[in-house]
Amino acid sequence: MILTIALISGNASVRVEQLRTFDRVELSNAVLDLVVEQHPDSGISSFSHSSLPCPASVAVKSGVKFTCAFAGEGGLKKKVPVTVKDTYSAELEIGAPTE
Repeated sequence: MILTIALISGNASVRVEQLRTFDRVELSNAVLDLVVEQHPDSGISSFSHSSLPCPASVAVKSGVKFTCAFAGEGGLKKKVPVTVKDTYSAELEIGAPTE
């Protein structure tokens, strides 16, 4: 999604730059892949598409931080901290899953 807003009022104008956001399903899949690769003993191996673990409308911008909540073994919720490392490539970095 790309959003551009321009407001003009009298002599002043404000321009909001384009904002890319992640697709929620693709983001959840990307985070899951990183968890399985980097933390194989976390108890996280899948998620239900009816309850996506990552939030909606996450900006593709360096430094943005958010948390995805996966169901682990035994139904325990596991929180995975995520940081957007690069705006251009949309590279993600995850932390260790916690309960």
